[in-house]
Amino acid sequence: MKQCWLDIRSAGDSAAALCQEALHHGFDAIVAADPADLAPLPPTVTRVLLPSGADLPADFGVADLVVVDPAVHGTPQRLAERHPERRFGAYVEVTDSESLELACASVRRDEYTVLRFRDPTNIPLEIVLAAAADASGLIITAMDRVADAPVHLGVLEHGPGGLMLAPAAPGRRPASGTS
Repeated sequence: MKQCWLDIRSAGDSAAALCQEALHHGFDAIVAADPADLAPLPPTVTRVLLPSGADLPADFGVADLVVVDPAVHGTPQRLAERHPERRFGAYVEVTDSESLELACASVRRDEYTVLRFRDPTNIPLEIVLAAAADASGLIITAMDRVADAPVHLGVLEHGPGGLMLAPAAPGRRPASGTS
């Protein structure tokens, strides 16, 4: 079964309502940049902290999973050594051959990898999924358009393990590029 994650990092005043709607619809995870935004969420949903900027917060709060940019924060393995009570994953924005290589390495090694692709084709996603063929980690792809979900989920006949969506407001599809 594919997972569905809600990204509230840029939701502003709509974050609480989006979280309630996501919980009602059975989303698997809610992603926030600030640990305080995860505090009111029940343990029935995976609370994912995806911090912005170069500094990690001193306290991860109730986050079940901390997703970091390995190029900025270090690898999830190194962070797990320093914080053995936490699970860590990687966030990679695939924009060029170097970041594609980083994404391929992450899906082979990390328990969780969240990917955002800037290439409008599915070729980079196909390459990453092929690299992860024998890996056991979960791959989540960030999506700008709900209409792209069936395509992403069907890449190489199985697609990633889930999708991360960032709706503009409750009851709406993601803001950028909606159809």
